[in-house]
Amino acid sequence: WEKLYEIAPVIGRGLEYLHRGCNARILHFDIKPHNILLDEDFFSRNFGGVSHKSDVSSYGMMVLEMVRGRRNYSAERSHYSEIYFPRWAYQRLVTDEDLNIQCITTKEDEEIAKTMILVGLWCIQTDPSQRPTMSKAIEM
Repeated sequence: WEKLYEIAPVIGRGLEYLHRGCNARILHFDIKPHNILLDEDFFSRNFGGVSHKSDVSSYGMMVLEMVRGRRNYSAERSHYSEIYFPRWAYQRLVTDEDLNIQCITTKEDEEIAKTMILVGLWCIQTDPSQRPTMSKAIEM
C-alpha cells in the first residue's frame, strides 16, 4: 500500500503536466493501470521514449484488432483463440495460407484484410525508425 501511495501522486503530476505544463493542453483519455509503465522497482523510467512513432504503433495494433475482431492476445496463451494475432497473421501471409477469419466471405474481403494486416504489421515493428509515418500508413 505504501508503494501505491507513492505512485499515485507521480501519475497525477504526469497528468497535471499534460493538462497544464505543455504548450498545448493534452488530454490522455485512457488512464488505467495497464497504461502506467514502471520498472521492476516500481519507478517510472524512459521506456524508449515517446514519439509520433508510438502513435503509429498503437494505430497498427488497432488495425490488427479490427481485422481480427478482438484484442491481440499474448503468445503465451495456451488456447488457440488467444494466440498473439500479429505473429499468427504474419506467418499466414509469409506462407500464403488462407486467413480463415470467420467474417471474411469473399476473395475481395480477404485481400482487404491482408492489406490491413500488412499495414498493421508495418506499423508495429519493434524498431520505431522502421515504422511508417501516419501519412504513409493511411495511403495504403
